Amino acid sequence: MSLPPNLKSSLASARRGERILPRPQSYKVEGSAVNQPSIFLRMIGKINTFCGFVSGVAVICLSGVTVFETFSRKILNSPTTWSFDTSKYLFLLISFFAFTFTMRENGHISFDFLAIRAEKSRSWSLVLALVSGIFGSVFCFFLFYASLALNLMAFKYGWMTRGVTQIPAWYLYTAMCAGSLLLLITFLIKTVSSIWRFRRNSNLG
Repeated sequence: MSLPPNLKSSLASARRGERILPRPQSYKVEGSAVNQPSIFLRMIGKINTFCGFVSGVAVICLSGVTVFETFSRKILNSPTTWSFDTSKYLFLLISFFAFTFTMRENGHISFDFLAIRAEKSRSWSLVLALVSGIFGSVFCFFLFYASLALNLMAFKYGWMTRGVTQIPAWYLYTAMCAGSLLLLITFLIKTVSSIWRFRRNSNLG
């Protein structure tokens, strides 16, 4: 039984260790390949991953503080004076550092009927991405601006947090500034990516 010529050449290439399937085409936008992210995007991705790691460690610390306080209060009958304030600080750190990582992984709560409709329609997906991106970016911008203003005032006047365990307030405002700024950048990146994906799909078909 003879094999077709194209199959024979493919088998011969495979025996020589050559690539049979063609290399994937890279779609280029303004001279840069999409499958090769820019240095800025890689840096933002690493920062988001680092923030997710820090928030995960903070969750473990928060759980340990809670267990220790429960043990001290219920078993030893000797409640601590620092656990409540420490839990508040850790919870704030977890919230703002986990925002961007969860956003990048599409882990935030979404409306199912909107998400299902967006999967079926390219135009609806673009509209949904634009609306959520614009509102999210505006909210994050004002959050960053407000936290930055408070951070500068706290650093200037030496504000301290309220409670038994006091720390400089600008520590917490710095976490808020970093988290809101990264969330703003992530919103903008996802919105621009949605617009580019819509244009690419329209050009392809």
